[in-house]
Amino acid sequence: MRNFAKALSDRQRSTLAARYAAMRSTPRPQVTDLNAVQRDRGHQLAYQGDEQRRVAACNSCHGPDGVGVLHAAPYLAGQSADYLTSALKSFQQDTRRNDAGESMRSVAKQLDDADIAAISGYFSSIQ
Repeated sequence: MRNFAKALSDRQRSTLAARYAAMRSTPRPQVTDLNAVQRDRGHQLAYQGDEQRRVAACNSCHGPDGVGVLHAAPYLAGQSADYLTSALKSFQQDTRRNDAGESMRSVAKQLDDADIAAISGYFSSIQ
C-alpha cells in the first residue's frame, strides 16, 4: 500500500481518509461451530501439523495463533471459515497459485475435507 500512497498528494490522502472513515463496516462473518473432535483437530493442525500426512503446522509459516508474518504469510485468525475453505480448496485444485515455492499447494493436497473444515473453523474462531 505504501507504494501507492507515496504517489498521492496530501489533498488526495485527506479525501481518501475521509471517504474510508465514513464507510460502514460489514458484519463480522459467523464463526463456524466446531465439535470437540473438529476443534482438537484444527488445533493440532495449527500447532503441530500432521507428520503422517507430511503437513507442517500452519503456525510455523503463518505465525503464532495464525496472526500472519509481514511480507511472508497472511493472517488466518478471524478470517471467515468459508473464505479459508475456499482458499484451501483452490490451492488443492491448483487454481490458486500465489504461494511461493508451492508450499500451500503441497500442504492443501494432503488435507481431506474434514481437515479443511477443522482448520478453517478453528482459525475463524480465533479473534
